[in-house]
Amino acid sequence: MLKAKQLFKESRDSLGSRELAKALHKAGFPVSREKTLGLVVKQRRAYKVTTKRNLTHRVADNLVKIKFNPSAKNQVWAGDITYLKTPEG
Repeated sequence: MLKAKQLFKESRDSLGSRELAKALHKAGFPVSREKTLGLVVKQRRAYKVTTKRNLTHRVADNLVKIKFNPSAKNQVWAGDITYLKTPEG
């Protein structure tokens, strides 16, 4: 039981019953999948696409064209809004 809990903890609580049983078999502990030990798998969030481009919308002109050293002030502005929460996530 201690080995099962150790393996589960090392997997960051992500080993399901099949993979935990395989890992225990590999470590020399022949067990079945039915013994749960009260271990609860933490589901990781799947990757979610956050930028969905509508191909009918016009794309802004690329005025910078990778020239990041403007010759005067206020010619190029940039910002990052990735920290803002939206209804979609």
